[in-house]
Amino acid sequence: MMSKITKTATAAATALSLALALPAPAHAWGEKEQNLAALAAAGIVGTLLWQQYRRQNGGVPVGRAPAQNYPVYTAPTYQQPRYQQPRYQQPTYPQPGYSAPISSSVYSTPAARAFNSYSLNERRAIQSRLQRAG
Repeated sequence: MMSKITKTATAAATALSLALALPAPAHAWGEKEQNLAALAAAGIVGTLLWQQYRRQNGGVPVGRAPAQNYPVYTAPTYQQPRYQQPRYQQPTYPQPGYSAPISSSVYSTPAARAFNSYSLNERRAIQSRLQRAG
Protein backbone atom coordinates (compact mmCIF):
# COMPACT_ATOMS: atom_id res chain seq x y z
CA MET A 1 0.00 0.00 0.00
CA MET A 2 1.39 3.30 -1.07
CA SER A 3 1.07 6.19 1.32
CA LYS A 4 -0.59 9.43 0.28
CA ILE A 5 2.72 11.28 0.05
CA THR A 6 4.22 8.60 -2.23
CA LYS A 7 1.19 8.68 -4.49
CA THR A 8 1.35 12.46 -4.68
CA ALA A 9 5.09 12.40 -5.46
CA THR A 10 4.59 9.79 -8.18
CA ALA A 11 1.75 11.79 -9.73
CA ALA A 12 3.83 14.98 -9.61
CA ALA A 13 6.82 13.30 -11.27
CA THR A 14 4.60 11.88 -14.00
CA ALA A 15 2.93 15.24 -14.60
CA LEU A 16 6.28 17.00 -14.73
CA SER A 17 7.68 14.51 -17.26
CA LEU A 18 4.60 14.89 -19.44
CA ALA A 19 4.73 18.67 -19.19
CA LEU A 20 8.33 18.66 -20.38
CA ALA A 21 7.69 16.21 -23.23
CA LEU A 22 4.50 17.62 -24.78
CA PRO A 23 5.54 21.13 -25.95
CA ALA A 24 7.85 19.91 -28.71
CA PRO A 25 7.11 16.99 -31.03
CA ALA A 26 9.56 14.12 -30.58
CA HIS A 27 10.48 13.91 -34.27
CA ALA A 28 11.68 17.54 -34.22
CA TRP A 29 14.07 16.91 -31.36
CA GLY A 30 17.72 16.31 -32.02
CA GLU A 31 19.60 13.28 -30.79
CA LYS A 32 20.85 15.06 -27.66
CA GLU A 33 17.33 16.10 -26.62
CA GLN A 34 16.01 12.57 -27.13
CA ASN A 35 18.86 11.13 -25.07
CA LEU A 36 18.17 13.65 -22.30
CA ALA A 37 14.48 12.71 -22.22
CA ALA A 38 15.34 8.99 -22.11
CA LEU A 39 17.82 9.61 -19.30
CA ALA A 40 15.26 11.55 -17.28
CA ALA A 41 12.62 8.86 -17.74
CA ALA A 42 15.09 6.12 -16.77
CA GLY A 43 16.10 8.10 -13.68
CA ILE A 44 12.51 8.54 -12.57
CA VAL A 45 11.62 4.89 -13.08
CA GLY A 46 14.83 3.73 -11.42
CA THR A 47 14.22 5.93 -8.39
CA LEU A 48 10.67 4.64 -8.00
CA LEU A 49 11.80 1.02 -8.26
CA TRP A 50 14.64 1.58 -5.81
CA GLN A 51 12.32 3.15 -3.25
CA GLN A 52 9.84 0.30 -3.64
CA TYR A 53 12.60 -2.27 -3.13
CA ARG A 54 13.90 -0.48 -0.03
CA ARG A 55 10.43 -0.46 1.50
CA GLN A 56 10.00 -4.19 0.89
CA ASN A 57 13.48 -5.33 1.97
CA GLY A 58 14.23 -3.20 4.98
CA GLY A 59 16.45 -0.58 3.36
CA VAL A 60 19.10 -2.84 1.75
CA PRO A 61 19.86 -1.51 -1.76
CA VAL A 62 19.94 -3.84 -4.76
CA GLY A 63 23.24 -5.65 -5.28
CA ARG A 64 24.71 -4.89 -1.88
CA ALA A 65 25.60 -7.50 0.69
CA PRO A 66 25.54 -6.72 4.40
CA ALA A 67 28.68 -4.92 5.62
CA GLN A 68 30.09 -7.94 7.49
CA ASN A 69 30.50 -9.91 4.22
CA TYR A 70 32.91 -7.44 2.60
CA PRO A 71 36.51 -8.68 2.27
CA VAL A 72 39.07 -7.34 4.72
CA TYR A 73 42.34 -5.93 3.39
CA THR A 74 45.49 -7.65 4.57
CA ALA A 75 48.89 -6.17 3.82
CA PRO A 76 51.18 -8.30 1.63
CA THR A 77 54.11 -9.99 3.33
CA TYR A 78 57.64 -10.03 1.94
CA GLN A 79 59.10 -13.40 1.05
CA GLN A 80 62.81 -13.80 0.60
CA PRO A 81 63.54 -14.85 -3.01
CA ARG A 82 65.19 -18.22 -3.54
CA TYR A 83 67.96 -18.15 -6.12
CA GLN A 84 69.24 -21.17 -8.01
CA GLN A 85 72.58 -21.70 -9.61
CA PRO A 86 72.20 -21.07 -13.38
CA ARG A 87 72.58 -24.18 -15.50
CA TYR A 88 74.13 -24.15 -18.93
CA GLN A 89 72.41 -26.16 -21.60
CA GLN A 90 74.29 -26.88 -24.77
CA PRO A 91 72.34 -25.44 -27.74
CA THR A 92 71.31 -27.78 -30.48
CA TYR A 93 72.05 -26.74 -34.03
CA PRO A 94 70.32 -28.08 -37.13
CA GLN A 95 72.46 -30.29 -39.29
CA PRO A 96 73.38 -28.67 -42.62
CA GLY A 97 71.91 -30.02 -45.81
CA TYR A 98 68.98 -32.25 -46.49
CA SER A 99 69.07 -35.27 -48.69
CA ALA A 100 65.82 -36.67 -49.94
CA PRO A 101 65.49 -40.41 -50.29
CA ILE A 102 66.89 -41.72 -53.55
CA SER A 103 63.55 -43.19 -54.59
CA SER A 104 61.88 -39.75 -54.59
CA SER A 105 64.79 -37.86 -56.16
CA VAL A 106 64.49 -36.21 -59.59
CA TYR A 107 67.88 -37.68 -60.46
CA SER A 108 66.62 -41.25 -60.13
CA THR A 109 64.11 -41.05 -62.99
CA PRO A 110 64.89 -42.96 -66.19
CA ALA A 111 65.25 -39.74 -68.19
CA ALA A 112 67.74 -38.32 -65.69
CA ARG A 113 69.76 -41.50 -65.66
CA ALA A 114 69.86 -41.49 -69.47
CA PHE A 115 70.90 -37.80 -69.51
CA ASN A 116 73.63 -38.40 -66.94
CA SER A 117 75.02 -41.27 -68.99
CA TYR A 118 76.32 -38.71 -71.57
CA SER A 119 79.68 -36.97 -71.14
CA LEU A 120 79.89 -33.38 -69.90
CA ASN A 121 80.41 -31.93 -73.41
CA GLU A 122 77.45 -33.92 -74.81
CA ARG A 123 75.18 -32.70 -72.00
CA ARG A 124 76.22 -29.07 -72.65
CA ALA A 125 75.46 -29.47 -76.36
CA ILE A 126 72.03 -30.95 -75.57
CA GLN A 127 71.26 -28.07 -73.18
CA SER A 128 72.32 -25.41 -75.70
CA ARG A 129 70.12 -27.01 -78.42
CA LEU A 130 67.19 -27.11 -76.00
CA GLN A 131 67.82 -23.46 -75.10
CA ARG A 132 67.82 -22.41 -78.78
CA ALA A 133 64.61 -24.36 -79.37
CA GLY A 134 62.99 -22.50 -76.51
